[in-house]
Amino acid sequence: MGTASSWVTRTCEDSCWSGLVHWFQVPLTKGDLVVSGFPRRSNGSANGVYAIRGEHHGRPVFERLGGAGPFIYFWDDRDGATWCGWWLGPIVGGAEVWGYNAENAHLPPSQGWRSPWHGLENPQIRMSVPARTALQLEVVPSWLQEPGDCEALTEDPQLLQCCCICLEPLWDAEPSVFLMNLERLCPHYFCSQCAKRIVVEQTSLGLQNFKEDMRIASVDGLSSVLDSQGTRLGDLVWCENGARLTDGELYLVLSQLERLVELEVGMEFRRTEEQALVLQEGVLFGCLLQHGRSLRRITAEELSIEGLDRAVVEPGTVEPLRRRFVVLRGGEVSCWSCGTCSLENTSSDFRCKLCGSPPTCPQEMPKERALGPHGVAALRTRFALRPQLHWAVKLQCPLCRIGGVAFVVPVPHLDEA
Repeated sequence: MGTASSWVTRTCEDSCWSGLVHWFQVPLTKGDLVVSGFPRRSNGSANGVYAIRGEHHGRPVFERLGGAGPFIYFWDDRDGATWCGWWLGPIVGGAEVWGYNAENAHLPPSQGWRSPWHGLENPQIRMSVPARTALQLEVVPSWLQEPGDCEALTEDPQLLQCCCICLEPLWDAEPSVFLMNLERLCPHYFCSQCAKRIVVEQTSLGLQNFKEDMRIASVDGLSSVLDSQGTRLGDLVWCENGARLTDGELYLVLSQLERLVELEVGMEFRRTEEQALVLQEGVLFGCLLQHGRSLRRITAEELSIEGLDRAVVEPGTVEPLRRRFVVLRGGEVSCWSCGTCSLENTSSDFRCKLCGSPPTCPQEMPKERALGPHGVAALRTRFALRPQLHWAVKLQCPLCRIGGVAFVVPVPHLDEA
């Protein structure tokens, strides 16, 4: 390649990374990008000369010469348009960022940068690509060409490797690795599910509240929260400790949601010594719950104070009553048997009342359930949504204990790549 330089790109239409563009660096002495005008920082400088170190989300990644970072990299719209654009920070994909530019360009924009990333544009910040920069096409990234200390991953059925945790054959389970600044964090391979579990279990992020159009379901063996279109938003977790629900706990939640029923015309309220019940055609239908910040049982005394004892739901009162109350069909019934001590527990018991064991999941998990206003009220005090993670987070390989700020990357099919 001569000294005359240009950007050379190619779309890998016939590979498993269809549509992505890949670059790598031809060694140069003076770098591939010059940055100036960034404000001074106590933890490092962003100004200086950068060189291309690989690619991320179909764009080149630049690293400042003379040290470990910072990096300039592109993030696509997989997490929404708010996060799409060029970023500058100490770790590729990390939570700490020093600058941001929303322009969706093949190269870092020359101007329009913000520092801090959520602040106003700083006209002093400039980036320029020297005309001498020369690039070539790279199809297989360097971390896959040099797989680490362990045996290279292969698709030979005679040498079929397994997930380092669950021993699932990898080519049946989307083999994945952890990358930190475009290099392997450790030499181990994992199936997609185990890799995601490692990230979720070792990460503590702010939990989010539910919305009425969300759904609860089991996706790939994980307790999940979906949007109205069925796209996975994240994990269903306990508010108390951020732990994801087990299959047995998810079964109880889905069963409870399935039993929440709107009031109907003709239903009758009836009080007993302890609680308020709902009858339909003279037959016990369930117990009455009040809808508010959460769902709670209505006592017999409260039912009398409301003047609803022996009242019948009429066409003119059904809508106002629905905004305040909901019925738990069947009331509090025996729902699951403890696999350790065989004690029968109710549907609201998430641990055995005798030995404290968690519930087991039956062979068939109930179908996904839409939340709606009653479902949100039922779950919000005990459960929350932990967003799905795409960016780099601090984690540690559970096998070799190597730690760092990394993210999960699926391995492409080697015969195609």
